[in-house]
Amino acid sequence: MESFELIKKALDETFKVKFKVIDVTEDKILKEEKKLFTKMLSKIEKLAQNEHKIFELTKIDTTSIVEPYWDMMGEILAFAFTEEVADILWWYVYERKNAAGEVMAWEDEDGDQYKFETPGDLYEYIVFKFDI
Repeated sequence: MESFELIKKALDETFKVKFKVIDVTEDKILKEEKKLFTKMLSKIEKLAQNEHKIFELTKIDTTSIVEPYWDMMGEILAFAFTEEVADILWWYVYERKNAAGEVMAWEDEDGDQYKFETPGDLYEYIVFKFDI
């Protein structure tokens, strides 16, 4: 793996951009991680949609019931990834789509914008950006 780090460092220094060099043996692991990440984020998104739907249909506010679960989920996400990645995941769930259902762009700290159509798109960004 050291040779991969040397290649990455040389590319980073030469081209002044961040490269991610992946060992071919990691490819299968990354595919499985992406599948698991996609499933997890899709389920979180569905839970949030269901909570909103319950309120819209019944006008019953379930916040006092579900808030501890959302808090715990946030802690687990921050633990599994980082606080910054957890924030991006919450943005994806709650703010990625506007009221008309259009996908909005995520803007990073450098002002670069990214549109994530699927959880898989977000996973690829996170793996690249945060070297997870």
